[in-house]
Amino acid sequence: SKSMEIFDLSFRSRKEVEASLALLRAKESIHICASALTSGLLENLTSYVDLNVLRTLFLTSNALQRLPESLTKLSNLRILGVGGCQLNALPDWICRLEQLEEIHLRENLLCELPGTLGVLSRLHHLDVRDNKLTALPDPCDQGPQHGTASGPPPGLPSSLEVPLLSGNQLTS
Repeated sequence: SKSMEIFDLSFRSRKEVEASLALLRAKESIHICASALTSGLLENLTSYVDLNVLRTLFLTSNALQRLPESLTKLSNLRILGVGGCQLNALPDWICRLEQLEEIHLRENLLCELPGTLGVLSRLHHLDVRDNKLTALPDPCDQGPQHGTASGPPPGLPSSLEVPLLSGNQLTS
């Protein structure tokens, strides 16, 4: 298969990112890291990208605080990288991104993960290291579990290979 072209707007000023949004159409992989990206600007991102083409979105090290629901339009998104973004919550609607295989959430301010996370049947990589998590999602929120004794903790998708959980205050 052809290699994926990465469109990289990392380490750019907000003005440069805004000026380049029109170039995002038909890109499979977009990196906008450490670029003063805000939740408001991210809200508009989905108007510029080809919603069916985008597979990888890295927004690491931006002051986002929240992820806009407009990201649910990225129906083929496989990898979401939002580490170091000051996120205080991963929204429940994350489960609507059914193709997600990897979520990178290291170094945020997450206190909990949504109960809907368990329905992401393709998710094999979840990095939530160095957050403020005190517990994992309650498996009762997700219906019957199919995990195994050697699989990921209950409440997380059974497809997970290794959930990266260190640096939290998990009690359970």
